[in-house]
Amino acid sequence: PSAISPDLSAALTANRAATDLCLRDLAALAGPPDGVGAILAELSVRLAAARASADRVTQQPPEQRPAGSSAAAVAEMVALPPLLFPAEEQVLADISAADPAVASLLAATHTASDLRLYAGSIVSKFTGAMMVKGGFVTKRDIGAIRIQQGRVIELHRLLLASISLANAGEATRAVVGAMEQHYFGASQELIDRLIAGAVDRGQFSMTTAQLLTEYEPSLHVLVAVRDRLFVLTRQAVAADQAARLHRLEVTAGSGTAVLLAVLVALLMLHRGIIQPLAELEATIIRLAQGDRSVRLTARHGSQEIVELASAIEVLRVATIEADAAAARRGVELQRWTAQLRQVLDTID
Repeated sequence: PSAISPDLSAALTANRAATDLCLRDLAALAGPPDGVGAILAELSVRLAAARASADRVTQQPPEQRPAGSSAAAVAEMVALPPLLFPAEEQVLADISAADPAVASLLAATHTASDLRLYAGSIVSKFTGAMMVKGGFVTKRDIGAIRIQQGRVIELHRLLLASISLANAGEATRAVVGAMEQHYFGASQELIDRLIAGAVDRGQFSMTTAQLLTEYEPSLHVLVAVRDRLFVLTRQAVAADQAARLHRLEVTAGSGTAVLLAVLVALLMLHRGIIQPLAELEATIIRLAQGDRSVRLTARHGSQEIVELASAIEVLRVATIEADAAAARRGVELQRWTAQLRQVLDTID
């Protein structure tokens, strides 16, 4: 327009601030791949250049603007969103891998974002033909618009299918109902009417300003659908993470109980089996080394270990008695040997 109203200027400033905030939030996501950072850096540079081009056009009166400058500024702005696609695809893929439960909502959000972009590119192709060619239109112009229109229709079908799978709820259905009425009702009819008139007369039946006045409100409806799905996606991710945290806490509690049970079982195993066996082993070794003073009476352990300890005690007593008997036989042998020596001496 020839003059920018204060309200439109304030809205432009607010939209630019919101865009910058979204870019900062995307760049601040935990662990984004290096490619995402590079894409965002390039987008920021080109966004600043596109804004500067747009400002140069709007700051000049229409009669002083170079031919084609408005169309060039619009084309420069329209060329920016595809830059975000690689970054968006990577981020969504990371979220989907981490939270499969929200995959349907993510698909719906992504489709709604693409739908808004392609719907906006339709009006940019209209305005490009209207501005550059003075309202005259060619079959090539119409072909490009029809291609974008076909993509929009296909995205519309995918969006409805994704929302159905995501079971997004009544509030989302209300927003989608408005999209059906305002964009796929009124705006698609406007596109068909413009193309039909251009085919008949070779020239569009309205100016760029008239087209934007009729078409732009329907784009806001598409933005509302996209933003609604984005909010639902974030809520679903948060809920899924909370559920995972709860499961982790429950698992940790169960694991603690299991660990305590295992520790108790190990303690009982140590006191009932390992420790008594170790004591018995030490007793047997000392007996084998000739220490007959050891004495072991198992006061704890299983019945088998108590019986084994009793058997070892019997063995210890028997060993002591055997040693005593051997000692007595040794003394008796010495006595008989002495008497035999005396007899031999007498005989000699």
